[in-house]
Amino acid sequence: MTQKPVFVEGLFTLRNIRSVGAAAIIEILIGSGIAALLIWHQLQAVKDPPSPPPGPVVEFHPTPVPLQPTVPEPQQPNMPHLSEVPAVPTPIAGPDVDPV
Repeated sequence: MTQKPVFVEGLFTLRNIRSVGAAAIIEILIGSGIAALLIWHQLQAVKDPPSPPPGPVVEFHPTPVPLQPTVPEPQQPNMPHLSEVPAVPTPIAGPDVDPV
């Protein structure tokens, strides 16, 4: 008696293609449902503004307080005055000078 292998089915059979197609359709439907639910929730949040709390309305008006600088400005260090140094003339080699 010869033994028959357990998994003799090929990779691209009609049965496998149907299973993958059904799984893809189910995933698309679930994703669309979640997207629709999120969009609906966002639209509902815009339509219903929050109601004010019950009780008397108390208005708060803060008085402006002048701000004082807390950090003193840094002093400039005393730098000695530098005099301008005259430029030193240097000869520029022309096209008819031989390289060194």
